[in-house]
Amino acid sequence: MKTKQKILIIIAGLGLTLSSCYWHNWDTIHPVVVTPPCMVVDTSTAISYSVDIKPIVASKCAVSGCHSVGNTTSPVDYTVYSGPRGSGIGPNCSGGLSGSSAWADITGTSGNIMPKAGSPPLTPCEILIIRNWIIHGAPNN
Repeated sequence: MKTKQKILIIIAGLGLTLSSCYWHNWDTIHPVVVTPPCMVVDTSTAISYSVDIKPIVASKCAVSGCHSVGNTTSPVDYTVYSGPRGSGIGPNCSGGLSGSSAWADITGTSGNIMPKAGSPPLTPCEILIIRNWIIHGAPNN
């Protein structure tokens, strides 16, 4: 009888030990999926116009009826970085957060909230990417 009890205690101890290893490594076994670049967007993150900003602008801003070529409702063409007479996304994002007319529209501080109602809204990640790009001087890189 004592032998059976010892074997049961050993098996129970071994079972508890092995299960604790599983829980100790939970993060390794079940990694959290984070979609870049949001996991790294802060004020020190370098953002590229051509890689990060241009796709956002093309899908949310420079669409038909908004900041696109030949649009009469908006004088600013965002299909280019810089165009004639201050047109383009670059000149409208220069001046840091306080001097950027585009940032004032994105945050709603200008009274002209962008994107307009009915258009696809910017995601929190896209807003962080644009903010960081503007903080770094809105370079054409």
